[in-house]
Amino acid sequence: IGVAEPATPIFEGRFILDLDSLRVKPGEVVALRLRAQDNCPYYPERSGHSPILNLTVAAPADDPEALALRQGQLSNALHELVQWQRASLGATSALRDLAVAGQAPAG
Repeated sequence: IGVAEPATPIFEGRFILDLDSLRVKPGEVVALRLRAQDNCPYYPERSGHSPILNLTVAAPADDPEALALRQGQLSNALHELVQWQRASLGATSALRDLAVAGQAPAG
């Protein structure tokens, strides 16, 4: 009587890597390997590991969502700057008009 090898289970999941804590930069490679161990007393090899998975850290510009977010932030900042410039131009024009009229600014 033959003994069938146990089926290799497949577990799917998501993992979050905190790249800031790893202090990696765009273009660098992070090598990952998953290791699992169980407490089954009937199977002598109670641990296993995955093949090594090499991940290249992408630059923010390589991520379309990050790029779109950054473009939106820059657009908002430019809009605020234009609004500030318009307000400053209005205040400067008012001061010019007072100076031409020989009047002191209020305040």
